[in-house]
Amino acid sequence: RHIYCSLGRRDFGELVQCTHRETGEIFALKCIRKKFEDSYKQEEEVLQYVSSLNCDKNNLVKFREVFLYQDRIFIAFEKLDMTLMDFMRERNWKPLSIDEIRIIADQMLLALNSLKQAGLTHTNVTPENIMLVDHKSQPLRVKLIGFGKACLTSTLSERDIAVNCGYSAPEIVLDGRLDNSVDTWGLGCTLAFLSQGFHLYPTCDEYEYLRVIQFNMTDKDYDDLQMICVNPADRILPAEALHHTFFRSKITVTDSEIKTGGGDRTPDNVPPQDLKDDQQLIRLQTWSEIYRPNDKST
Repeated sequence: RHIYCSLGRRDFGELVQCTHRETGEIFALKCIRKKFEDSYKQEEEVLQYVSSLNCDKNNLVKFREVFLYQDRIFIAFEKLDMTLMDFMRERNWKPLSIDEIRIIADQMLLALNSLKQAGLTHTNVTPENIMLVDHKSQPLRVKLIGFGKACLTSTLSERDIAVNCGYSAPEIVLDGRLDNSVDTWGLGCTLAFLSQGFHLYPTCDEYEYLRVIQFNMTDKDYDDLQMICVNPADRILPAEALHHTFFRSKITVTDSEIKTGGGDRTPDNVPPQDLKDDQQLIRLQTWSEIYRPNDKST
């Protein structure tokens, strides 16, 4: 193997781009520090499950192999392009259009549905853990990555799930009963980020986080925000979300539209279907105006 370049440092260690000397294949190599050996074993177990799920069809990163070298652990994955966070940064945080969000949401719901059917929970769905495959040749083709905190759903109650600022479901913060719906919450917050250009809950303070998600909404509001219902029992399942009216109209987005953020639209040039879609997402786009956090915490 030949190390090509560094792809950045993470909590676990470093991520580098490598080329296989025999096959010429380029892949991403996750270099894990020895002190994270226990978490690596859990990740390897999950990746073995993920590898059996038809990763291309279900929009999951492909796991290649695990090996040891000089007392360090290395996990090889297919090389992808950039995270959604980097993509938004490159766009100067300009929100994506409804059509673009639909395309990404559709793929990620397929990914979450495949994990749910396999009895797995990711627990850390964020813009940092969704990557564009190749934003030039395959616009908006994405895959779910970052399985370091994933686990069998049946073992969630035994895990110490770390809180991710602004993207962890309330029940994680409250040490409540956990299931796959924590992933739905993370995806809902991610889609809101893409539609606004800023984080839905921009705080790392757990008290403040719980305070701001206390809001009074009508039944109609919950119809439009089913992925981020505070009560996990009310959250829509990935399979159900895929049949929502939001996905009935399949849109092809061109590369030029992505670069410009989909273009400017007015009520005079928006098709009827898009107007309906806009109404379904409008509460996410104007979130700070539709909820009034209480002054007291529960």
